Amino acid sequence: MTFGNRVNRLAIKGWVLVLVLSLAGPDVWSATVSRSTYRLLERVENLIEKSAYKEALGKLNAMLPKLDSDSLEKAVILRTIAFVHIEQGGYANAEKALEQCLAIDVLPDEQAAFSRLTLGEIYASTGKPEKAVTLLEEGLSRIRSPIGQHYLVLASVYYQLKQYEQAKFYMKKAVAGKGKPDETGYRMLLAIHYQLGDYKKAVQIATDLIERFPPNRDYWLQLIGLYQELDQYEKALAANEVAYSQGFIIEERHILNLANLMSYQETPYKAAELMMREIVADRVKGTSKNWERIANIWVLSREYDRAASALKKASVVDPTGEIAFKLGRIYVEQEKWKEAHAQLLTALQKGGLKKPGEAHLLFGMSCYELHFNDEARKSFVNAQQYSNTRKSGKQWVEYIDSER
Repeated sequence: MTFGNRVNRLAIKGWVLVLVLSLAGPDVWSATVSRSTYRLLERVENLIEKSAYKEALGKLNAMLPKLDSDSLEKAVILRTIAFVHIEQGGYANAEKALEQCLAIDVLPDEQAAFSRLTLGEIYASTGKPEKAVTLLEEGLSRIRSPIGQHYLVLASVYYQLKQYEQAKFYMKKAVAGKGKPDETGYRMLLAIHYQLGDYKKAVQIATDLIERFPPNRDYWLQLIGLYQELDQYEKALAANEVAYSQGFIIEERHILNLANLMSYQETPYKAAELMMREIVADRVKGTSKNWERIANIWVLSREYDRAASALKKASVVDPTGEIAFKLGRIYVEQEKWKEAHAQLLTALQKGGLKKPGEAHLLFGMSCYELHFNDEARKSFVNAQQYSNTRKSGKQWVEYIDSER
């Protein structure tokens, strides 16, 4: 998962239906309903308190055919049915009931507004953000005192629609009344600022998430990614090392990112040791590519013997001669001619080299130092077949011929 996808996922995580329909609110009974309907609602309320949802729905559905199609009583019953379905997590049925309820268009203004908010939130949670925006905007415009949670839901919907400025506008309203947002609000703010490219602000929010709430691996990974977006690699490394010490850096790609940051910040020795330790722990695979990475890091540390050891392990699983070539080149730098000769010969025999001319040139040098002059001359002639080593190969051939 990419960093951007991680931010998107956390923006919606924990966002659940919160605008439930109230059976006990004063406005539910403000309009006149018949005595029989009133008593039915009382019985249903008692059943809901006992979590006897099936029985409650049975009584409510049995009442519907007895009511006029456009009556207030039917709207109240449908609204109550929706509430019971919400309590059970049956949002599809709740959606249908609320749509029928609002279609009657007889609820008092405040009840109708809250019903719109609830239906809008159901739409949002079931992948219908366009329909959700319309109802949520309508509902918010018709209630006297919207709460922060209403604005948070609308901000979430605009985020789903990738209308990030609108999402930011409503998130500001969501937090205005309570000073600081809760954890869900912080996550949403982080996601919005990331999408708007405001990485500096996103860093502040990610830091707040880490400081204010229980330890969370994703918050650390987000902070690390943001520092890297800002090219603040020293801070990215510091955050990464803290996260690693807390056990949050456990996936191979994140461990490799930490190793790369260590190398970039001129601590390659630590990077190589990290990778070797994680290969032993089986969190990093002992592939040819990873052993080659370790070897390259050891070369940066001028630990040539360790680099050679890593490349030997890499060459075992490398089907081409590329690793053997790199190992041979290290031996040439160390003037270990016998070892260089063996590895460069293996590289040339395996083939698949990115720089075959250089391999022939280095192999010729190892042959010459071991006094295999005929073999050396042949290798230098082969080096002349490649443009980048033609001149050097020719000079070596002339030099060997001059010694005869």
